[in-house]
Parts: sequence; structure tokens; C-alpha cells
Amino acid sequence: MTIPPQTDDGLDPVNLIFTGYAPAWWVLQNFNGWNPTPCSEPKTLSGKTYDFTLETPDTGGQIPPCYGPRFHIRVWDTGLDPVLGQWSIGAAHHETSVCNPFPFCKHVIDGWEIAEREVRSTFAQNSATVSVSSYTLPNSGLYQNYYNDGNATLIQVSRPSTYPVRLTETGLRPGTSWSVTLNHTTLSSTSESVLFSEPNGTYAFTVAPINGYTSIPASAILQVSGNPVSQLVGFAPLEYSVSFSKSGLAPGTTWSVILDGISQESTEKSITFEVSKGTHLFTVQNPPGYKSNPSGGSLVVNSNTTVRVSYETTIQPTSSQPSASFFIYATIAAWAAVGLAAIITVARRRKLGSGDDRTISE
Repeated sequence: MTIPPQTDDGLDPVNLIFTGYAPAWWVLQNFNGWNPTPCSEPKTLSGKTYDFTLETPDTGGQIPPCYGPRFHIRVWDTGLDPVLGQWSIGAAHHETSVCNPFPFCKHVIDGWEIAEREVRSTFAQNSATVSVSSYTLPNSGLYQNYYNDGNATLIQVSRPSTYPVRLTETGLRPGTSWSVTLNHTTLSSTSESVLFSEPNGTYAFTVAPINGYTSIPASAILQVSGNPVSQLVGFAPLEYSVSFSKSGLAPGTTWSVILDGISQESTEKSITFEVSKGTHLFTVQNPPGYKSNPSGGSLVVNSNTTVRVSYETTIQPTSSQPSASFFIYATIAAWAAVGLAAIITVARRRKLGSGDDRTISE
């Protein structure tokens, strides 16, 4: 077991050790009365940035931001240790703000031991705390002009209470395997339920796709707040096909459709989805230079369905490109000029034939 005595820049001593069941996220939840703070400079310990940073009191709403005295702590999650269990370490200090002149202020650390005592007091009455004691580290000395005695506070934290989180399926054939991922854990079952056990918190879950079925919901958020949680997952067979057939695009142009949040693209004439009976939302994606009709909408599906999508270009002819009518009028004008020249020539020849011997040069 090796505990780093200070941060990588040598300015902050390690003066807190959390052991037992003490990943950083669980330690955070037990800092009652402390607030997440945006007022924290980057710090690394053994090459790793801190996992969270807290303060008390909350100075985030002050003007200028974060002005005022506060206790401040950074905590690093250090993983598993055969002696300490799942543990974290932290550096806590007290600081004031010096403004010279106001409002150009900066934080100045003025104590390590009083911050350590504040953390002790916070955890002393906490139901998750098993014990609070001292642990000597070889880091006594001056840090930012203030003395640290080298006696870190050792706080043993208990594992949080957990509550059952049950997801129950409906719509699958008996014996069909299905699975759910929640809080980075995946459970599978051939029965109607999967059961997790989680502490208080907010969790996202996802249902693994099953060939030939759609699930509602496919994903969602669950909140555990001191009581068991149940969530129903409905499976519906993919009974019908919905085909989107396009026209008006140049050959080889890629087009795409989004149906119920699922996107498909193609250079072919049709895009086909397999869906269940019911109402489905779709959006047609437009290639550059085109617009579609329809561009989106909803479909009530109770049989195989085809949606015809017509594209038209949105690119207008520029003024430097003559239109077809220009060429027609230019051609008429040219022929008229030729005809007028022929008439003039005939008239002159008739005049010469009447006895005028002068030569006319054309």
C-alpha cells in the first residue's frame, strides 16, 4: 500500500484517506452540507486529475464568482487495495480571497488543519461512517506558507444500503432470453424479470435488441430513493414492413430516413424498416441541393406500408447561364437578320438592272 504524500505540483499535502467502501462517488454523496464548486484549479496526483471537488459554504453565486472564505477539498478515486479496500484520498484546505484592487481577487490558502477538522466534523455524524481516526504520513512541513502536521484523517466508510430494482418484460414468448444493462452491469433472463440491487441514485438502463421484436422503452432513466423500483418493458413483434420509395434524385445519390429514432441510408430506390403495429414517427433526410416531399410525419401502421418520397432540386440557374428561351430568341433574331440582308441584296440588284452601271461592293 502506497499513499502519495502530496499533489504532483507539491503545493497540496494529502491529509484525508477514505477506506472501506469508499469510491469517490460514494464519498461525494456523504459530504453533507458541501457543494460542488466550479472554483478549482487543475490538480493531479500520481498523474491523475481529481474525481470531484467540493466547497463549503457555497460561494458559486457570489459576485465576483467564488469570492469569500471557504473550505475546499479535492478527492481522487484510488481503486482497490487489499488492506484499505475500495479507497480514495483527498486534499482539503481553508482559503480566503485577497482583492488588490477589488474586484480583482484571488484565493489564498491559509490553513490545512482547520479544513481537516471540518471534514472530521462532517463525517462524525454521518450514518455511513464506521470510524474516524488518524494516519501519519511523511508529509509534514510548509505548504503555500502554512504548516501541515503530517497526520491525515482516516475515515472508514460503510457500503451504502441498496434497494431492489426489478425490470419485468411482457410480450416475449415463454423461454425467450432477454437482457438489460444498468449501472454498467448486464443481467440476462429467460423468465419475465431481471433483478438489480442498487443504492440511492439515478441510473440509466438499456434493453438489448431481440431479433424480430421492438422494446418499449428501449432505454430510460430510473431513480432509486430509499424504496424498491419496478419498471415494465414491453416487447412487440415486428409484424409489418414500412418501405420508403424515392424519386427525383440523381442516380447514385445517398438519401436516408429516420423511423422511430433508427436511421437507414441508401443509394437505392427504396429503404425498408420492420415495425410493429401502431403509430411511428419518421423524418426524411435531404441530400445537399434537394428538398423532399414529405419531409416527415407520423404513420399509423396496421399492414405493410409504402411511403413515396419525391425530391426536387433547390439549386436555381445562375444569371451567367443562358436559359433555353434565350437561345430560342437568339436563333429567331439571327434568322431575321439573314432574311433582312437577303431582301436588301435583291433590291439593290433590281436597281442595277434598271440601268445603273455603278458597281456596289458588298
